[in-house]
This record gives sequence, structure tokens and C-alpha cells, in this order.
Amino acid sequence: DHHVDIEGLLGPRVQLVDPVFSHCTTGASGGGLYLEADTITPCAVAVTRAKFVFGRAGGGGGGGLAASGGGLTARVVNSTFEGCTTRGSGGGVAAMPGRHVRVCT
Repeated sequence: DHHVDIEGLLGPRVQLVDPVFSHCTTGASGGGLYLEADTITPCAVAVTRAKFVFGRAGGGGGGGLAASGGGLTARVVNSTFEGCTTRGSGGGVAAMPGRHVRVCT
């Protein structure tokens, strides 16, 4: 039961194509994928054709995906969220206040 953390230190642009996050669990935010970037090391993340299946975030939010940090811009395109849950807000996707996450088809 692992999730993936992507932080701005990876570079200014990160692209994930066709990833599958299945049965991932965390005690915090972002059951499947946790994205974070600060204003010193901003990051734009593009996630395309992802599958978030039965992700679970125990504390914060975003059973499938959570986004945080003032330097983050995220775009999720043609992706599915199935059976994702959390004890916090956003069963599928949770964006902390002021963060930019666009989910589109």
C-alpha cells in the first residue's frame, strides 16, 4: 500500500502518462498521488490517462490525488477515479486552498 509523492524539487515540469494508482493508502493526504511545490521551486504537473482505483487517504483529503503548496499548478486530463475515499475532503481529488488543479476530459 504505497502512494507517490511528487515535489517541486523534481524540476519545473513533470509529466505522467498512463499511470495506474491502485489500492494505494496513506495516513495523510493523497492516497494515490500527492503533489506539492513551494514558491521557491514551482512545479507544473500534467497527469494524462491516469487510473486512480480504490485510493484511500486516512487523514487529510484526496483519496485519489491531493495537491498542496503555493508553487503548484496541476492538470489532470482523461483520467478516471473509482472507489477513492478519505476521512477528509475530496474523495477523488483534494486541492488545498489557493492551489490550481484542473481536471478535464
